[in-house]
Amino acid sequence: IEGLEAEDGTLHPMQQAVLEEQGFQCAFCMSGFIMNTVALLNENQSPTRKEAAEWLSGNLCRCADYDKILTSVERAAEITRGA
Repeated sequence: IEGLEAEDGTLHPMQQAVLEEQGFQCAFCMSGFIMNTVALLNENQSPTRKEAAEWLSGNLCRCADYDKILTSVERAAEITRGA
């Protein structure tokens, strides 16, 4: 997704987390989930799994692999916090 990476080309924490956690099967919904997660992490760097699920409830995944997506969100939060 253009514009999310750092000037040095480093991926945004959510992009990195998706790679590490294999967060999406087909990537049809990936851009929407990533952008919405970026907004979430800008407001809350330590969301609970439930808070993340509620925040992302308007995004639909046709593969229905929400567990991996939420795991990616948790990992992105860890990366963002430097954990």
